[in-house]
Amino acid sequence: MNVYYPANGVDDITSELLFSTPLFRQSWPNDDELNGSLRELILARERVSTKGDREYSNVGGWHSPIDLHETWDPDLRLVLERGHALAVKATGRLLGTAGKDRHYRFTQSAWANVSRQGDYNVPHVHMATWSAVYYVSVPTDCGMEPQAGGLELLDPRPATTMLDMPGPFFATRHFIKPQAGLMVLFPATLMHFVHPFRGAGERISIACDLTLAPA
Repeated sequence: MNVYYPANGVDDITSELLFSTPLFRQSWPNDDELNGSLRELILARERVSTKGDREYSNVGGWHSPIDLHETWDPDLRLVLERGHALAVKATGRLLGTAGKDRHYRFTQSAWANVSRQGDYNVPHVHMATWSAVYYVSVPTDCGMEPQAGGLELLDPRPATTMLDMPGPFFATRHFIKPQAGLMVLFPATLMHFVHPFRGAGERISIACDLTLAPA
């Protein structure tokens, strides 16, 4: 049996995290007035919309045209500005001192989602740098299923599903419970989906893709 004794009693093992996946969250829990206005605005848009031939990741529900980034509505603009600010802070935090003198700017494309009983989104990715989702309205009673209407992020390393290893570094999925006023930001290429919504009312969100513009 070989026994390893580190030199001078100091462990010389080094470690680093590879292929890390960042997730950022920011909440505005006291924005009931803003969210109420956004809810009415989005539902009004849904009532006058026409269904096109384009299919997105949603199964059921309503996916607005991808044009909210062109709006001049001040409430929608505020949410988009918050998303942009979060992407800037997240990018700066990840790069640290390497990017301290750089000014980050992102182009945006945004849309609204309205889900009702049984509506969901299949696994998909977006072609951008970051994806953000802001929850406008989430009913308090979503039925007996704790994951109903929730966002799930999948491990980008598919083979980890074959491992029996405890701990968060080998987790194969991550669940986010939607709450009004919560914004989450994650790499747009990360596979994600939305569980079927349950209960009365609507689950309303604003989604935004942010692509880092050239310096």
